[in-house]
Amino acid sequence: MARTGLSREESFLGIAQRSIIVMVAYIPSDTLSSYLRVASVGLWVERLPDGRAALVCKIPETAIKAIYRRATTTLLMASVRAESLTVLCLGLWVDDERDRPFKVTMVNSSEEDKATLIGILEAGSVALHCLNELNHPALSGSCTLDADAAAAAAAALRASEHWILTPAFSNTASMQDLARVLHLALDRFQAHIHTSGAEVGVTDIGFTARVPMTLEVWPPIEIFEASPTSVSGPFIINDTNEGARLENMILSVLDYVYPGRAYVSPHVEDAGISRELADALAFDELVICVVQAKALAVLGVDRDRPSSRRIANVEKDIKKGLKQLAGAMSNIRSAVPMSTRDGSSIGVPGRQASPAHAILVLSEMYFGIDWKAVARILAEASQSDVRQGLFHVMDIQELAALAIDCEDSAMFNNRLIQRWFAVQERGTAYLRTKRHP
Repeated sequence: MARTGLSREESFLGIAQRSIIVMVAYIPSDTLSSYLRVASVGLWVERLPDGRAALVCKIPETAIKAIYRRATTTLLMASVRAESLTVLCLGLWVDDERDRPFKVTMVNSSEEDKATLIGILEAGSVALHCLNELNHPALSGSCTLDADAAAAAAAALRASEHWILTPAFSNTASMQDLARVLHLALDRFQAHIHTSGAEVGVTDIGFTARVPMTLEVWPPIEIFEASPTSVSGPFIINDTNEGARLENMILSVLDYVYPGRAYVSPHVEDAGISRELADALAFDELVICVVQAKALAVLGVDRDRPSSRRIANVEKDIKKGLKQLAGAMSNIRSAVPMSTRDGSSIGVPGRQASPAHAILVLSEMYFGIDWKAVARILAEASQSDVRQGLFHVMDIQELAALAIDCEDSAMFNNRLIQRWFAVQERGTAYLRTKRHP
């Protein structure tokens, strides 16, 4: 396996082109990197330094693993009318499960991208680069496009007169109004593709295209996250130990907020027996974070399993994880000795009184879960006088979004508190933090 190293600045917190690389992995341009840092998901067209074109998607690892397992992948395009604008929308459809296939969608307003897309469709091939929640280049491959569908899409796109963002246009509309219109266009595009191609309305959808893609996956690359205080990894998309992989991703995030004080699999002494406290622990003089990870198995399960089975597994993981976190918080507030998994003592300042967060991190915030019921459970767990901590459920994408650009643990603590109150105010644990470039 080839390997690549990512420094702390080159991780999910800001991809730069300073890696020491044995076999060159995909490295996005500086412009795209600025979007990747803060985007939760997305699909971009990029012209590479050698002149070739590529499609770049940032999607959850669960979807990337499905692509690795040869899930059917389709490029989506449509021109969508929203008020006074006709907007080009792009999407990627991944048949990662039978009942609820994954889709990522974005608005595209670049004149350069239009020409590049036409070239891709006319050539009938393109490189696809998939980045995960931490912006690791998790998978790349060569895509062959369905010839007839690609040719029809190229002709339609060439004739399209969709909206292009220009400096002149930006002076004629407020950003607030523009954002509203673009969200409307994206909503209509999503409604269109979610109904198996049915028209949202004769005036809403102009041309529409679905271009099947046949992917030849390139050899996976091992990635290591390195900072002055920690090295985590290797990360490789076909690692069947999916639980340990998620724990290492969590460590990468926590080490940024708590440099040198983030641990995987810390232990406690219980009646002379050492046992695991939680999957991860991080702290400083201000705040304590204890984390339990629950990875959704993808590589070793039946691809045709129904969504109901996946929902049941995630619900089971949530109940079990929150119970484990309650026990971990009780241990933290007590005086039991704590140590690293290799036996070194861990001293947590103010462990009986410092503000604390108990965070259950999932692979994915799955739509089928009753997130309103989860919000009520979190409120109840957070009211314990014994544990004295705020309980959260989120996925690795959300944890990374909360940590981006945090100056210190106090800022991270504030973001977690704000998110906890938002969960209670809205009555649902399904929330997404948005950051802007």
